[in-house]
Amino acid sequence: MNKLLNLLGFAVFFVLCLFSVGSNAEENGCSSWVQAREGYTCWAMSKACGISLDSFMNTNGLNLNSCNYIQIGHDYCCN
Repeated sequence: MNKLLNLLGFAVFFVLCLFSVGSNAEENGCSSWVQAREGYTCWAMSKACGISLDSFMNTNGLNLNSCNYIQIGHDYCCN
């Protein structure tokens, strides 16, 4: 019985975590995304978003150094 309650508790916790991740994106005001692909740069993604490079970097918490390490397949916020 204790194992079942522990498993149920974990399942509820997991589901709550999933919902909180989704709502954080909305709370941060991000409604548009661009997915990094091989060869993409911060500049290219900012242009795909239709925003300035500075806005793109600020929105995603990036700096010039981190733009050298774009994560392929990662979604970056456009707004």
